[in-house]
Amino acid sequence: MDSIVIYGGSFDPIHNGHIRTALASSRYFDAKVIFVPAKNPRFKVLDSTPSQRLDMLKLAIKDLNPSIFMISLFEMDSYDEINYSIDTVRYFKNKFKQANLYFLIGADEANSFSKWKEAESIASIVKIVYVPRPGVKVDEENIKKYNMACLPFTKTGEVSSSGVRKLENIDIPLSVRKYIEENGLYYINELKKLESQHRLSHSISVANLSYRIAVSNKLKNPNDYYVSGLLHDLGKDLEVNNAKLIMQNNYPKYISYPFWTYHQFIGEFLAKKIFNIDNNEILEAIKFHATGNKNMTTMGKVIYSSDKIEPSRGYDSSDLINSCLSNCQDGFIKVLKANQEYLEKKGYIVDNDLTNDCYKQYLGE
Repeated sequence: MDSIVIYGGSFDPIHNGHIRTALASSRYFDAKVIFVPAKNPRFKVLDSTPSQRLDMLKLAIKDLNPSIFMISLFEMDSYDEINYSIDTVRYFKNKFKQANLYFLIGADEANSFSKWKEAESIASIVKIVYVPRPGVKVDEENIKKYNMACLPFTKTGEVSSSGVRKLENIDIPLSVRKYIEENGLYYINELKKLESQHRLSHSISVANLSYRIAVSNKLKNPNDYYVSGLLHDLGKDLEVNNAKLIMQNNYPKYISYPFWTYHQFIGEFLAKKIFNIDNNEILEAIKFHATGNKNMTTMGKVIYSSDKIEPSRGYDSSDLINSCLSNCQDGFIKVLKANQEYLEKKGYIVDNDLTNDCYKQYLGE
């Protein structure tokens, strides 16, 4: 007898926690997994269209076994204004009369399950399976009343769809990340309000190169490198008077520095204020990405390098990119030296202590 896991949700967007849960449930129950994206989820305001969420779902599972992992458009194609789970499970029971049906829900949903429409009927048609979540204590009365089972899997990660949308955690398939970039969804839509299209394209390119360098060098938390790269130029397009005001109020130490340096400090400020970034490594990499500094972190070196050599810069930077991919520490030195030579060729004079300190420490000058 076949076993089928029904995995519903808004998937706005789908993330790697969803994928890990699907894989775990398939293994545990020796079952097929059917993703059922909701068209109009109750109690949620969506940040993408149904077709966009479906596109991302398809991209996320395209490399999984299609005979085991599939998508049902039952709710997407429904004419009903609201989709209720009782209708969904009845549909699948009618379609797979002889199958063992499992209905996957989160720990939060397990606690509120008694409020669902025809909850007892749902529990009589399918086996309710909840996924444990760190910090969430399940209602034992609900578990017993509706004969729920627990999926013994706790490695979903800290990611959530809301966290992805806010750029708090982007543990998502790369294909989904690219779709978000290309379609201007979620955090990219927020960046559009702050940066010109040219600037945004540059920021996305820096983010992706930083991520590639982090992965290639086997650095911890490569997604943090992506976030830092994406936000590094947040302050670049700010109006002059606003920029000076932020500097006066928040970075008086650097107010005497040349204006071109301001955007790195303002970028750190806006990353904290608008995107609630509190990761000091990300913030410091943004803060000194243009000038460099002494005692730079590995992330700081990667963001500095990526900003100077990302492919859309308009010159052949392939050798420098390959150097950073091979060894980000050595690559940074080469990028720093190349940038110094470029400035000297153009007749530019280094006009700040941060860059001079950076040259002195890393180039021995």
